[in-house]
Formats: sequence, structure tokens, C-alpha cells
Amino acid sequence: MKKFFIITGAITAAILILLTGLYLHYKPFLSKPSVRFLMHMSELTTPGNFTTEEKTINIDDGTLTVMLYKHKSIRSDKYYILFHGLTPDEYNHPTMKLLAGAICDATGMNVLRPYIVHKTHQTYPAVQQIIQRIITAYTTLYNHYPGQFRAVGICISATALLIALEDVPREIYPDKLLLIGPMFDGKSLIEFYNKNGVHVDFIVRLSNSMNNMEFTEKERKLIAQAFKSTKPGPTDKNQMKKILGSGLYNNILMMKVENKEIENMNVEDILGKNKSLPSCEYFILHTSNDTIIPQAQGKKLYNFMKKNKFHTNFIGTELYDHSKKAIKVSGFIKELKYLVQFYDGLFKGDVIDNH
Repeated sequence: MKKFFIITGAITAAILILLTGLYLHYKPFLSKPSVRFLMHMSELTTPGNFTTEEKTINIDDGTLTVMLYKHKSIRSDKYYILFHGLTPDEYNHPTMKLLAGAICDATGMNVLRPYIVHKTHQTYPAVQQIIQRIITAYTTLYNHYPGQFRAVGICISATALLIALEDVPREIYPDKLLLIGPMFDGKSLIEFYNKNGVHVDFIVRLSNSMNNMEFTEKERKLIAQAFKSTKPGPTDKNQMKKILGSGLYNNILMMKVENKEIENMNVEDILGKNKSLPSCEYFILHTSNDTIIPQAQGKKLYNFMKKNKFHTNFIGTELYDHSKKAIKVSGFIKELKYLVQFYDGLFKGDVIDNH
């Protein structure tokens, strides 16, 4: 028995020495801001080294609500401003909260999460309204918080952000932009929706139907209820059928997607008019699992920007769907090297690291 304990103790000590050696070997890698950020976004770790405070700022047509994130021990003059996509949760979308906390915790930079859609809105807002609200929010926050700005746009708000920034002075343009799942050409996007039918996430068809006067007022209320009940990730079609009823569900599913405002949005037409390139570095991330805005749209934007000499970086990934992580450990390990390089570039020169 004594010999057993001696052998067991020796094995345990050897394992501890091995684990300690592995930890010390990989500690520099694991402590990288990009790695900490990715670990947080994958929910392998939980960001928490920050404080939050909701602020209300007076603007010309009312107030702007914004959530401010600050690191608990690092003081920075750099701000990330995040613009949410058009989802039911919008300002409070779980991915937006996670993204804000992950950036602040991993890098020490401040994060601003503004509410760009009025909290009382009952209908799906027009894209031009979103663009104007982004202009107002960005310029207001830039003037309210002195410092250096970076910005993130997600989904249709990534494209709306690009368009909105064409109407702000070049001297206040952000130094870096992260565009997640952006649209490049609205016409081809609408064609994609109608060509791919049931393979497009059902939330697209819900948003297309919310303001459609072909439906009765009662039906539109059911559609709005279904839209508000959707969660991050692929829309639960069975839940939609329960709320809408089979008849209305099938009518929405079969209805042609039509949105003239989106069809007329083309980044090439808008960015191509201005020959004065911003002093900005662009980072485009687009997942191949995106069933709302296909990855081809992000690649088109990247190719256009490279051709026109924008300082641009692109990464495609299989790890995430459009609005929620779908992590597999094997996939995470496979793509980690490239994702780390991408976020190393995004965070380069910005991090004050005293972790």
C-alpha cells in the first residue's frame, strides 16, 4: 500500500509538472487580447472585468440612450461603438452584450452600445431611418466622449454604417471598422432570398411581411408577435407555426420578398462616388453559415474595397451563424490560428495591457 501511494504521488507530481509546463509554455498565447476575446465570444470563458452604465444624452429630436462599458482597472481614450442589426432584441441582443463585454474585458478599451431604434417603435424601421440614426448616434457620441473611435456594424447595420459614415466629416471618421456579415448589393440579396426560398432564415420573411398591407391588421399583429418572439440563431419554424397558424405561416413562406429600399442599396454606387479615401482600416468577417446575408456579399465588399485601395482585411469562418455562436471544439481549434491573426490586426496598437 505504501508503494502504491508513493507511485501514485509520483505520477500526480509528474502530471502537475507537465500541466504547469504546458501552462507556462502557452501562457503568452492565452494572454493575447485576441485569444481572450475569442474565448469570451465562444463562451469558453466569461468576460466580467468591466462596469456598465446606461447614459441618456439629449439630442435635437429627443434623447439618445447608450450603454457605456469601462474596464475595471485600465483607463483608455479609445472607444468602440457597436451598431446592432435589425433584430427583435436590437439594443439588448445577447450577442451585442457579449461582444461589448468581450472587447472591453480583453482589450481594456471602452465600448459604447447605443440604441439606434426608438424603444417604442411598432413597425420595422426603414433603412434610411437607420442610416440617419447611425449618423446622429455616431456624431453625438464622438463629440460627447473625447478620444479615438473604432466602430462595429452587424448585418444590415454594417452596410448602413458604411453609408452613414459617408455623411460625417472625414476628420471624425473611425480609425478602424469591423463589419460582421455585411451586405454589398441589395438587388442581388433580394434575388438570393427569392431564389433560395425555404433555405433563407424565416426572420427575413417575417420582416418582409410586417408592414405589408396585403395582410389584415390582425395578421400583421400576429406577424409582429412572431417577429418579437424570435431568438438568436436559426428561427424556430415550429414556434412560428404555433404563433401564426399554418395558413398564415405558409402564406408568408410563399410570398415573394420585395423591398425597394434594400434593392436600391449598392455600396459600390455610394462609396465609389467619393474619391477621398478615409484614413481607416476595414475588417470584414462573414460566416459561411449565414442564412440571412450570404458570405458572397461580404466577399464582394472585400473585393471592391481591395480594388479601390481601401485598407481591408477579410476572414471567412464556419464557426458562427448569423446572430449566434455555434461552436464546435474541433472547428474552433482548426480556425483559431486565422481568427487570432485577424483580431491581432484589429486590436494592434490599441491595447494597454496590465492583465
